[in-house]
Amino acid sequence: DGTAVDIHESRLVQSELEQAQRQFKLLVDNIGEVFWISSADKQNMLYVSPGYSKIWQRSPKELLVNPRQWFEAIHP
Repeated sequence: DGTAVDIHESRLVQSELEQAQRQFKLLVDNIGEVFWISSADKQNMLYVSPGYSKIWQRSPKELLVNPRQWFEAIHP
């Protein structure tokens, strides 16, 4: 006996997730402002937009490693 599994819903969810990711990337690649995503406890930066490097001439990756750079950049 074989078991049939309906993967239609799983594929639909995956397709919607991929579409949302494409839209997010399109937004962040074309917005000049700085925005970020942090953990709920604000202890870790999860994402920093490319606008950060355009404004402060610093790599967003540096900010992910050392979130205190944000405070140093806006108020030395």
